[in-house]
Amino acid sequence: MAVIHDVMPAFELFQPASISDALALLDRYGSDAWVMAGGLDSFDWLKDRIKRPKVVVDLSQVQGLRGIKAQNGGLEIGAGTTLTEVFRDFRRSFVHLAQAGYFNNTQCHRVVTSGIYVLQCGDAYATASAKLTCGATSKIGSGTPGYAFANENLTDAKYPAGTVAMANGGPNTNGSQFFIVYKDSTSGLNGSSGPAYTPFATVSSGLGIVQNVAKGGYSCQYAQSGGGVPKKKVIIDSVTIKKA
Repeated sequence: MAVIHDVMPAFELFQPASISDALALLDRYGSDAWVMAGGLDSFDWLKDRIKRPKVVVDLSQVQGLRGIKAQNGGLEIGAGTTLTEVFRDFRRSFVHLAQAGYFNNTQCHRVVTSGIYVLQCGDAYATASAKLTCGATSKIGSGTPGYAFANENLTDAKYPAGTVAMANGGPNTNGSQFFIVYKDSTSGLNGSSGPAYTPFATVSSGLGIVQNVAKGGYSCQYAQSGGGVPKKKVIIDSVTIKKA
């Protein structure tokens, strides 16, 4: 009986020694580059990914960098100023998280139906199989990738229906969570101090699905943030990055 082993196709490996070199590689290769921070031991994790990398940027040789560990089928990236520098903007961060499978098999954990009108997703604690609750001891809504980056694109930002923007816990605390606006929320999201949430995309089709989820309401209410767990369960199977 023949046994066929899964062999990862060859890829180009870079091990930069500094943050500046790492950033140059990420700029050069864009979405073709996967970031790995755990050294050669992380190759076993890479082998499990459905999509295979063309270029791997291994950050384990960058001085002061902390490692990564598997969590919920994705990555938890060790906190540290060096990682914040690497993932210092939305583009680098979102592409990295998507390619790492961070969003795969997670639920959209929050729907808000008053004041602002959004469906919020991107929390690794909200796994597809989890029963989401709103209790004070629940971790739902607190998930981050272990780093944060600054707000972007706020000048004259508006949030009409179909806007996709980063959720945050205050200025420059963007991580992995994002929301989809299903009804104009410009006045509610801007408030008295102006735009505070980084818009990065618009929904090209399927907004009606989000609107139907909102019509279903929520099963419990978050005391602090408002809104609650959608009655109609929404699962992100995967996120794919495509070049324009």
